[in-house]
Amino acid sequence: MAKDNGGKKKPGKGAKKLVKAASPAKDMGRRDLSLAVMNCVPWLYFRLQAEGQEIGAVNAQRGGTWGMLNSVITQGPQTVPQLARARPVSRQHIQKLANEMVAEGLIRFVPNPAHRRSQLIEATPKGLDAYARMNSSLGELADMLGDGFSKEELFVAASVLERMRAKLAENQGGGGAPGALPVALAAE
Repeated sequence: MAKDNGGKKKPGKGAKKLVKAASPAKDMGRRDLSLAVMNCVPWLYFRLQAEGQEIGAVNAQRGGTWGMLNSVITQGPQTVPQLARARPVSRQHIQKLANEMVAEGLIRFVPNPAHRRSQLIEATPKGLDAYARMNSSLGELADMLGDGFSKEELFVAASVLERMRAKLAENQGGGGAPGALPVALAAE
């Protein structure tokens, strides 16, 4: 971003286009805009959760089947405490979810060479198949939701939300889940 004579940052061309597109935002301050983002996130979350229930990625009683599978498939086998710390939710919540997913045959507990009592969780072949189906459905949903937005708009939205997530995680003393943007894309 370029700086003007007052030493304040001026928005780049892409940001100016976004501000013009959302004309009421021009008159809003940083706090009001941050509050607007914060207000949209839970509404989007609950709508996405409802869609996730439709495609089997989220179970209404227990939460994120897809999230658990995503964690152990993309980041490797993990313990219940590791999965709980990454979210942040209670260890008991993850243990209950894991037990239910073991009963369904989606994941299994395997010995942990680093700790005798805290087993690792990994996906089963049935879990890998379920994950692939969910990802296909989630991809279709992403295509529908992204329709009408430019790649730049989606990148800005993901970047802002990721930076807010990282600030909250830092403020709360934990790393939390990995960022939403692939490292290579975030560096562009």
